Amino acid sequence: MKTIKHGLVCIMIMTFTMAISSPALASLNERPSGAAMAVDIPIRVLSLGLTLVGFAVFIPTLLFTAFGEEGSVGMAWDGLVGEPAEFTFRRPLGKFDDWRQIKDGQD
Repeated sequence: MKTIKHGLVCIMIMTFTMAISSPALASLNERPSGAAMAVDIPIRVLSLGLTLVGFAVFIPTLLFTAFGEEGSVGMAWDGLVGEPAEFTFRRPLGKFDDWRQIKDGQD
C-alpha cells in the first residue's frame, strides 16, 4: 500500500512538472509574427545607437570604476555596453520578451 501511494505521488509530481514546463518551452520555439520582425529593425538600430552611447559613457566612468571595488569595471562594462550589444546582435529577430531564456538555453 505504501509503494502504491509513493508511485502515485511520483506520477502526480511528474505530470504537474510537465504541465508547467510545456507552455514555457512552447513559447521559446514559437515563430514571431511578421509585424514583430518588421518592428524589430528600427529597435535594433536604436539599440545599436544605445550600445555606442554606452561605450562613450563607459570611457569616462572607467576612471572611477578602476579604483573602486574589485569587479566594478566588469559590472560597468556589462551594464553599459555588454547587455545592449547582446540585445542588438544576439537576440533572435522579433523576440523581445524571452530573448535571455533563449540565449541561456542554447549556451
